[in-house]
Amino acid sequence: MALNLLPQQEKLTLTWERWRRLVIFIVRRLVVGIVVLWGMLVAVEFFLDVESRRLEAILAADRDSLSTSVVQQLESRFQNNVSTAKTIERLTGASHPVTPQLIEVIVLIPSGVDVKSIEYFAPVRRITIRGRAPTRELVLALSDAIRKNSRYVDVTAPSTNLIKPADIDFSFAFTVQEP
Repeated sequence: MALNLLPQQEKLTLTWERWRRLVIFIVRRLVVGIVVLWGMLVAVEFFLDVESRRLEAILAADRDSLSTSVVQQLESRFQNNVSTAKTIERLTGASHPVTPQLIEVIVLIPSGVDVKSIEYFAPVRRITIRGRAPTRELVLALSDAIRKNSRYVDVTAPSTNLIKPADIDFSFAFTVQEP
């Protein structure tokens, strides 16, 4: 037990002084905390602003590169279409009559086979067929049809005609004999 011999007035003044100092201490701590919190919020806001500007710049660059890429693809397609149109125009202007030998060959092609080209070299009566077949059986059927025809000799076919079981790019070359 503490012995307090101060007069009542001074005790009251001393108590009020203690409470005042406590309030000042708490207010100082609150002000310092608020200032620190405000500083952190400003730093976070600044960081987020910088990051959002950086992301906007990246998105703008992506949009620009994407539109440039799309334009380049469209230009490339346009050039291909112009080239194809010129080739078609050139070929249709100089069409060659179909010979009876080519008609005979066309009849031999099984249904389902996609022929890409049939070339006829008239001086030696050599025919070359190139195309694509969905199955090996269709390539074999075409090969048998060509080989069974007695007018076709010197039949050559690369071994790649039979390597794949499906989607086969084929080629046959043979000479047509006089009837």
